[in-house]
Amino acid sequence: MLLLYLPQPEYLFLIYKTVGISTFVDKDFVQFIFIYLVLILINNALGFQIYIILKETEG
Repeated sequence: MLLLYLPQPEYLFLIYKTVGISTFVDKDFVQFIFIYLVLILINNALGFQIYIILKETEG
């Protein structure tokens, strides 16, 4: 598959804890989550389009 799977939110939280809460300002973290969610939405949309294309080519 061409899909690039992003890590689950649990891993995101672990990364957040590992990097350290003190290095993040809340606003920056919210922006980080927002970008992450947008990437997931784009990824899902692309995956769905690829799935439809594959279904159509199979007949």
